[in-house]
Amino acid sequence: MDILFTVMELAPRNYPSGLHLVNIGYLPKKYEWIDLEFETYNYSLILEGKGRYESPGYSTDIVAPCVITQAPGRIQSYGPDEAGWKEIYLIYDKKRLPVLKERGIWPQPTPVWSVQCLDLFRDTTQLLISRLKLAQSSEQADYLDRLVEQCILTSLMRAPLIQNNDPMASKVLSIRRIVEANLSSPVDWETLAASVHMSLSTFRRHWLKFIGTPPAIYLTRKRMEEAARLLATSKLSIKQIAEQVGYDDPLHFSRVFRRYFGTAPRDYRNGGRKK
Repeated sequence: MDILFTVMELAPRNYPSGLHLVNIGYLPKKYEWIDLEFETYNYSLILEGKGRYESPGYSTDIVAPCVITQAPGRIQSYGPDEAGWKEIYLIYDKKRLPVLKERGIWPQPTPVWSVQCLDLFRDTTQLLISRLKLAQSSEQADYLDRLVEQCILTSLMRAPLIQNNDPMASKVLSIRRIVEANLSSPVDWETLAASVHMSLSTFRRHWLKFIGTPPAIYLTRKRMEEAARLLATSKLSIKQIAEQVGYDDPLHFSRVFRRYFGTAPRDYRNGGRKK
């Protein structure tokens, strides 16, 4: 896969979030080490691979998935082992620091942290990569700003399911696996709940506790993310993609997709540019 890079600094924003990216890039295989003092506030999302991080007063081994941050005023040295790693890098200029602090995503106790919410982090970063694969246009700057913030947020979230031995968690996870493996099929939540000996209301309560998003909203998100992936990576028709993510009516699918991404499926496939 090719290196992806987008300059965002001068891209116009129609719906500004306050966190305007300067640059964003995707390195499917990075081998070089970095050893310098930065002038910007950056996040390196390490998706695969291992390496090492060192700075005055702090050093650690790097094991993906994790996040490395860089900031002005500190010499930092880090990089992958001989096998290389997969990385998304995000760059904000100095004037975004007040907003980063206001959102609670800067600073963190250490410049490196491991990702706990693996599924959410994987989903958001894969969606970001699929979007970067498309032809670039200034029209998607607002969307990328927000999607990147979501990637950072999911990297910081704690994952109770990883550390929690609650039997209810296992039941919820089993249903989630069924749902994600059958996105093209109608979902009968009541039947699924009964299959793990829960009432629908009890199931919904525990699903929200462990997943953090109501079942129906989670299903729509997974379907739309899969649709976005197929639009970016396949030559399937809009109708075929709609069917693969559970929509018999391609017009209804297109309306839901537009509400979710702010653009029609065809325009999304064309890189956000209407023709």
